[in-house]
Amino acid sequence: MMTKISLILTLLLVLPLVALSQGTEKFTAVKIKTTVVSIPGAWELLNRMDDSGQTYLQNDEGIIIAIAQNAKKA
Repeated sequence: MMTKISLILTLLLVLPLVALSQGTEKFTAVKIKTTVVSIPGAWELLNRMDDSGQTYLQNDEGIIIAIAQNAKKA
């Protein structure tokens, strides 16, 4: 009887913590021109194009993305 009560109390205390906790996701910080951008996941720098301002990144699944920061032109 006492073990059942202990188990129920433990579950009542632990379950909300597990259900409400946020996952600890890794981020990759990428410096582009004047700022640093955080991208969820592990990314590897592939290339930077100075003329277009694009930075290319690839993850371990082979997905390639590009990030760019350019001045807003009037």
